[in-house]
Amino acid sequence: MELRLLEPQDAEIYRALRLEALQAEPLAFGASYQEWLVRPIEKIRERIGSPDGTNFTLGAFVDGRLVGVASFARNEGAKFRHAGWVGGVYVTPSARGRGIAKMLMAALLGRVRSYPDLEQITLAVSHTQEAARMLYRSLGFEVWGYERHALKVDDQYTDFEHMVLYLKEPS
Repeated sequence: MELRLLEPQDAEIYRALRLEALQAEPLAFGASYQEWLVRPIEKIRERIGSPDGTNFTLGAFVDGRLVGVASFARNEGAKFRHAGWVGGVYVTPSARGRGIAKMLMAALLGRVRSYPDLEQITLAVSHTQEAARMLYRSLGFEVWGYERHALKVDDQYTDFEHMVLYLKEPS
């Protein structure tokens, strides 16, 4: 298995995996399959990462095939730059059970720990995603809030746990 930063030329394979994720797990992500079907490829290239490397998407490849992703984005604005967020974590079902999500998250956290002024990372995880919730807890994330009915897909709601990982304790 190979872990690496996705680059603009990976936009098409990223889009395909993202569409798979949104179709397979509609209650796990805030975006919808229909929205991503019509999203311009340029917007997808922008989502993969920023030119300065602050925002990025890591990809896990098995036999040259993209099987997992995890994205990080730094909050914008002077008062929010101490924080960033993780999103879009997904591993295709055929590659699950091998620790790929944990490796992606460990690599992501290793990279952002080098950002000198980054103090905390947040994420939101659907209560339906028990394996993801356990993974994030094992990495040191803690729940700071619970949002009822965070998403509505057709007539079905899902709740979110909001989690935070403090890289540096607030003073």
